[in-house]
Amino acid sequence: MHAYSPDPARINAPPHLCDWNRLALMPSFSGVVAHAFEALVHSCSSQEEVTQGLNAMAQSRVTDVLLSLEQSAASQELLHLLQRHQAPVRIWFNLPTSPNWQAQQLLDLTAGHPHCGLNLQVDLAGCAVNQLHRELERLVSVCHLGRRLGWPLRLTLSRIATASQEQLQLCQSFALQQQFARLTLSDEASQLTDLGVRNIFAALRALAPNRVNDAPQLEFLAGNAHGQGLANVIAALKSGARYIHCSLAGCLEQDQPPPLVAVLEQFALPAAQQAGLNRYRDFLSQRDGLAYRSLDASAKPHHGLVAPADNPSAAAPRSDNLRFVFRVSSDDWHVRLCIEVGDTELDLGERVHHYLLLLLAREYCQQQQTLIQRQDLQPSEVDPLSLGWLEREELHRMIGDNEAQFNVKLCRAVKQIGHALQSVGLDSFKPISTRVGSIRLNAANFLIFKDSKLQLEVRDWSQLPLEPGL
Repeated sequence: MHAYSPDPARINAPPHLCDWNRLALMPSFSGVVAHAFEALVHSCSSQEEVTQGLNAMAQSRVTDVLLSLEQSAASQELLHLLQRHQAPVRIWFNLPTSPNWQAQQLLDLTAGHPHCGLNLQVDLAGCAVNQLHRELERLVSVCHLGRRLGWPLRLTLSRIATASQEQLQLCQSFALQQQFARLTLSDEASQLTDLGVRNIFAALRALAPNRVNDAPQLEFLAGNAHGQGLANVIAALKSGARYIHCSLAGCLEQDQPPPLVAVLEQFALPAAQQAGLNRYRDFLSQRDGLAYRSLDASAKPHHGLVAPADNPSAAAPRSDNLRFVFRVSSDDWHVRLCIEVGDTELDLGERVHHYLLLLLAREYCQQQQTLIQRQDLQPSEVDPLSLGWLEREELHRMIGDNEAQFNVKLCRAVKQIGHALQSVGLDSFKPISTRVGSIRLNAANFLIFKDSKLQLEVRDWSQLPLEPGL
């Protein structure tokens, strides 16, 4: 009888081969092109937080970021951050079709950063082949500018789902002729299925079977309007995409590529990169208050509620004991927020971002009243989790902010509340709930005072009638 002798190859197999729920990392996968970098940086309150985020990004396969040249001051500020950090990422500038930029201006702007490139774009929707030919000819002068700078070029084919074989062939020939380094297939409108993604990549390979060495590297940008972003990204990587575009946000938004954490967790990353991804997940949790599920069984949660060693039975505070108290001036210009946790009151002061939470609280009450009146229901018959949702776009329009300003206020509100509740052992509570494109206030109990008069009261998700004279 022979003794069992294990196969040395199996003994030395990489640990990630045991991650049955993850995909093997494709050899062609070179990195991630990050969107919304500016909003991420502006959500940080210190240089230390920026450095923490950049360190985690660098270990999470982020190799490229996109910036706009339309606001040179903002771009210069972000460039300085990257230069100080010496982040090994390439910065691609979204250049307008007919730029007024001169080579020396761009060199002055990016002085000190060795990795820059120009991103050009054509829209394929409703564009006849002769019209597309004229559009590409107009880009030739920009290509010359990029070559004078010594910067690589990227061509983004917007709304790739509408592309014909003739359009694909024309764009690929132009990219080869002008020596583009990258070719981005952009499905920002989410019109492709995973089958469509595979078909388009196959069509591109068939158009240039003998010119693989000098062909531009392929990238893929997926929208998520129909919830297919992750599936399409995986299909693109399996079809030969070298780079994928990801949002640096935490949620699957309709108008953004899939989030970095959600995409990279689908793959078996090397141990160092998985550790970096875990740190980046924690970094995001601090920004937007969301809890991210880890596929790494060995990963420890960033925060945990642990009973004191000398009192194992000590119970942590419960989130249903929370009550938000808004005190609002008569003109709505000043909003103060206090959070009551049992007998403890946490005064968060008067902040601009509290107005955003106030609008969500009022929206919940309005939706509950409307539903009860229209359908003649009792408050107990209404599902509270279906109420209070407000489109992010509508909300930042209500407060008069653009999307970047809105995201900064939302992050600051969640971060301040998280830090306050952490001091009383309630760091697991998330004040904002999110779903695709919408958010809601996650507080079951709140009061709204207008000056000294009680205006609204909600207890256990039900709005209470106000007593006369209050």
